[in-house]
Amino acid sequence: MTAGLKKWLNFTVAIAFFGVLFVYPFDSSDMPEWRVRVVDENGQPVPGARVREVWNSPIVLHASDISVFDVTDRDGQVTFPQGFVRASAARRAMTYILSSKTERSSPRVVACWQDNTGQIIWEGMRGDPPHQVTLHRGSCL
Repeated sequence: MTAGLKKWLNFTVAIAFFGVLFVYPFDSSDMPEWRVRVVDENGQPVPGARVREVWNSPIVLHASDISVFDVTDRDGQVTFPQGFVRASAARRAMTYILSSKTERSSPRVVACWQDNTGQIIWEGMRGDPPHQVTLHRGSCL
């Protein structure tokens, strides 16, 4: 094999390798774990409340929000797991280039229990997330 042919072959293999890496989707963390306590208006924990975490990802710009549902334990606590998105480097790059909206909406947690509802919003995901939802009289949607 000539030196020129060997160089061309190495170059072709390298381009193919990086091309596959560019289009192969991979997971990345986009939402940290979030532990929340649900309490009534008297500050008492509410076991069995339906709770939903809602967030979106600027990485892939989902057409709709990502929702995670759970129920509080006997201490009124619920822990939402770390959220991941799956996208290729190509999709991430195209989303960044083509989108004028690269900022996400603020994640929120909504709780519902016996015609009581409440929510917390993690504004801009700055600082530590809020950790307590206080339920107030209101309809559960």
